[in-house]
Amino acid sequence: MGTMDTPKQTTEKVNSLAGIREAILDTMARRLHFEDQTIEQFRLNGRLDEVMAADSILVIELVLMLEDHFDIRFDPEHIDAELICDLDRLTAFISKAQSGS
Repeated sequence: MGTMDTPKQTTEKVNSLAGIREAILDTMARRLHFEDQTIEQFRLNGRLDEVMAADSILVIELVLMLEDHFDIRFDPEHIDAELICDLDRLTAFISKAQSGS
């Protein structure tokens, strides 16, 4: 699981919270190879840890992937599984990070 097997994402600056949320879902679905039912479950309940196990390695991989995709940087003190697993919180974090860049 050490390297990401997906091609380099293009960075994306999305202006609406709904757009950011969908971009997160799409990016995670491709990276984690979600089936349609799993991504729909994640979309509805907003909790990654309710559709799959989220260990520390997965959290770090997702942080790196989201940084690349959205051209943002996570401050190490803000990286935790709760942020990455909570779709609403993650969406707000990325929106704030994009507006500050």
